[in-house]
Amino acid sequence: MNASQPDYKGVVPLALAYLQVKTSDGRQAVLVAAEVGAIDVLEYLVKDCGCDLNRVGGTNNMNVFHLSTLNGQFSFIKYIINTYPQHTYLLHSTNDNDALPIHAACASRVTQLVTFLIDKMKCDITTEDKIGYTCVTRACTSGNLDLLKLLIKQYNLNPRIFGKSSSPQVAVASGNVHILEWLRQEYHINVASFKNGALPFYAAHFNSLYCLKHLLNNYSFDINAINPFD
Repeated sequence: MNASQPDYKGVVPLALAYLQVKTSDGRQAVLVAAEVGAIDVLEYLVKDCGCDLNRVGGTNNMNVFHLSTLNGQFSFIKYIINTYPQHTYLLHSTNDNDALPIHAACASRVTQLVTFLIDKMKCDITTEDKIGYTCVTRACTSGNLDLLKLLIKQYNLNPRIFGKSSSPQVAVASGNVHILEWLRQEYHINVASFKNGALPFYAAHFNSLYCLKHLLNNYSFDINAINPFD
């Protein structure tokens, strides 16, 4: 070897080993690529570097579909389905919180992605995770009212007005006043008495000042009331 040429012996194995290193929240390189929808990067990682699409990591041990659906990476998701059909079972796998990728998709605001997963990939939209979130309540977090209406009216999902992690409280916690107002009108909700007057406390707890002002300015809440859940 010419003395002026660098010695790359061992560099490639070291680089490949580095790709298996996890971020601080447990995500490996393939999961980071999934999060941002980087198709070329994923192709390189899987085909040239031997990275495994079955990996899970991050909050609650999510897979490539959890992370890509959460960020609405529709093209990326279709690429995996078409190129690696053996991994489509991951669409039907839960994370540690019992959430499916379809739940994450409903939080993404991307209606076309959600309908594709329901109609073409036959994802189950009837389940809830450990904290009581469903496809409907995830749609409430997204702020996409058209998607919420679609899930309730076309796919006949429970609007989740009452019970654990209800639609109105999730809408308030997410600062989505327009979602709350649609639910109020559609299901004749008494906002002031809902959950024993707890909605302003949800707005305050989740730092939603706009929603808090809306509640106090438009409904008869006692500003000096005690949190009913204390």
